[in-house]
Amino acid sequence: LNRGVCAWSYSSLFAFASHSSIIIIDTQNLSLVQTLDEHKAMVTAISWCSVPLHIDLDSPSSLLLASGDLH
Repeated sequence: LNRGVCAWSYSSLFAFASHSSIIIIDTQNLSLVQTLDEHKAMVTAISWCSVPLHIDLDSPSSLLLASGDLH
């Protein structure tokens, strides 16, 4: 089971696993941000990168979410 597989970001995003999908919620306005469904097996771990990524100086910082499954 993937009970308890979840992670909070520093920018108020909450990610949690639901079988082989990951759901990302904005906790400030309680809206769905994205659903990630590329895993082929049950998600067993998720973690946000602890520092913002600065890929492009003209755009805001990006967030990185790592995840793993049973395969």
